[in-house]
Amino acid sequence: MFGLTLEGASDGISYYLSPDPEKLGDIGVWKDAAIQIFYSLGISSGGLTTLSSYNKFNNNCHRDAWLIALINCGTSFFAGFVIFSILGFMANKTGEDIGNVVQSGSALAFVVYPEAVLHMPIPQIWSFLFFFMLLTLGLDSMFAGVEAITTCVIDHFSLTRKKHYVVIGTCITMFLCGLPMCCKGGYYLFDLLDNVSFSWNALMCALLEVIIVAWFYGVKNLNKDIREMGIRMPKILQYYWNICWWLITPALVLFLVVMSFVNHTPFRLDNYVYPDGIQILAWIIPSSCIALIPLFGIHYMVSRYRNNVEFARTCNNLFQELFEPTSNWGPQATFTEKVAANHLTIDQELRGA
Repeated sequence: MFGLTLEGASDGISYYLSPDPEKLGDIGVWKDAAIQIFYSLGISSGGLTTLSSYNKFNNNCHRDAWLIALINCGTSFFAGFVIFSILGFMANKTGEDIGNVVQSGSALAFVVYPEAVLHMPIPQIWSFLFFFMLLTLGLDSMFAGVEAITTCVIDHFSLTRKKHYVVIGTCITMFLCGLPMCCKGGYYLFDLLDNVSFSWNALMCALLEVIIVAWFYGVKNLNKDIREMGIRMPKILQYYWNICWWLITPALVLFLVVMSFVNHTPFRLDNYVYPDGIQILAWIIPSSCIALIPLFGIHYMVSRYRNNVEFARTCNNLFQELFEPTSNWGPQATFTEKVAANHLTIDQELRGA
């Protein structure tokens, strides 16, 4: 609220709320907006899936999805007033046009904002509050990411009783990986990773996820699972989600992926174009994420084949097994009953033997 009292803040707010129709025709704007909303919502990064795995079976995930999306977008819209009020003040103080002051990414956080804080009354307090806010923002942003990594490791290797060791090891590893960014050329490395680690690969992962769920698993099966969780949606919302899952979302995401390749320009930082070796590295980093999807799929099929030879008799049985819920999916009571039934069957077989 303090930013709204600064001189020139109204100009910044006016610039923020004034649409530019020409930007709607820029595919890069749509791609950046999609990647930003994917990042802020945690789509295709595993964070939401990991956190939702701790919910009860009958948790109203449909309500949560609406709340998360609305709160996230509302928070971003509110933050725009804070940011552009400061940018308007900065433009008024320097005598420049607001369009020249506006910057994105790390330049906004570490160049424009600190400079603006120096022109405020009692800059020491505002500087402390601003950088303390950045620290807490960075910490809580990593909660979901660290939880996604540690949960995967713990679930795969059955390390439930050693979770704290996995968390500590993950944090230390990520700390060591971040040290090169503190070196002399670290800002270039930071900018490169910031631009390529979560880019078209996030769109591609989301595209594969929605195609697998809506086309291979089936929208009807998904709706059936949602009803089994006790969630009842109005018919109009069911039709809306079905058409989004089956057609609109895959088409839009595929279009953005294709156009991101068509409109690709060499990676650069301001006027500096990265050398050819770094350009190749910038393609390897996101491609490695996509390559893991078929590799783990093949690994899963091979492991299922080794455990059960009949599993791979026909392609129909193969895909039927792959795109069906596992036996332990369902309410806890149902899962307990299944386990008890399995134990009873084993006891009967042992007695018969």
